[in-house]
Amino acid sequence: MFRELFKFKILNKKKLISNKKQKVVKKIKNIDKTLGGIDKLTILAEIRLMLKKLEVS
Repeated sequence: MFRELFKFKILNKKKLISNKKQKVVKKIKNIDKTLGGIDKLTILAEIRLMLKKLEVS
């Protein structure tokens, strides 16, 4: 009984993580679509510099 419950919790947790990953991937794809022809590497470099200035990363 305990093993089955434990397996159920693990499966639910994996499904939850999978759903969160899918949402993140969807958001990234939307951002990528929105940026279109803009040089993404330049934008990422700028964001990285700003984060370093804020001492976040």
